[in-house]
Amino acid sequence: MSESSKLDWVAKTEERIKQLESLDLKDRLACYVALWTIVDAIGNSVAGWRSWLVRPGLMADFNEEELKDFCVSLREMAIRFLRFDIKATEKLKVPPSPSTRESEQRYWA
Repeated sequence: MSESSKLDWVAKTEERIKQLESLDLKDRLACYVALWTIVDAIGNSVAGWRSWLVRPGLMADFNEEELKDFCVSLREMAIRFLRFDIKATEKLKVPPSPSTRESEQRYWA
């Protein structure tokens, strides 16, 4: 990643953080739109990490201590997010499924 593209990404991401911090949750529709915005931000970040992880040469830029710190931090975030995800999933009201295949799906349409 060139220095200028890295700086562009950082600037865009800082702007996105400001956008997330200023989300107005005034009603159900605003919350729904905010959730899309939040999940999109998380998804984009995760996609970036995946693109790094498939390139071991790029990951060589980080020393062992940095990698351990990344692992600890991301593990804590993942566990917290997955616990949140379980709580949200348990609140879903799921209609009975006509087929076994559909009932095995985690998310319902």
